Amino acid sequence: MIKKILVIFFSIFLILSLSSCQSESKDNWLIISDKLFSNFDIFAGCGLYFYEENSEEKVDMLVYGSGVRIAISEVVNVNIVEQEKLFFKGQYFLPQYDQRLQSNNDLEIIIIDDKTIKINDMIFTLDNNKELIFAILEKNK
Repeated sequence: MIKKILVIFFSIFLILSLSSCQSESKDNWLIISDKLFSNFDIFAGCGLYFYEENSEEKVDMLVYGSGVRIAISEVVNVNIVEQEKLFFKGQYFLPQYDQRLQSNNDLEIIIIDDKTIKINDMIFTLDNNKELIFAILEKNK
């Protein structure tokens, strides 16, 4: 009888643990979704704008220019993996911007808090220019 109770308790615990992992990874997406994060450590800076389109999580990777607000823009999918992990491929954009980022690897988004994310050793902070950037992107489509 005690073994049955332990098995039932363990099963319930396992189910609750697995369901919380899935919701936490979605919670991480909600922290960064519809937000622009920027880094100005090198040249004119770069930004990452996270959003959903057709039920797919995406990131628009932006390189800011000195003569134009956005010099390069590349959109890729964000992959949400269990255990709170969010990844995307920098493919062409980020390696050209910063050689520290490898184009052949998935880049993990580490959420420090609701205003700061980290990708490799680059820190991106919440940028309040989201509306301006969005207007420029819409105009350039």
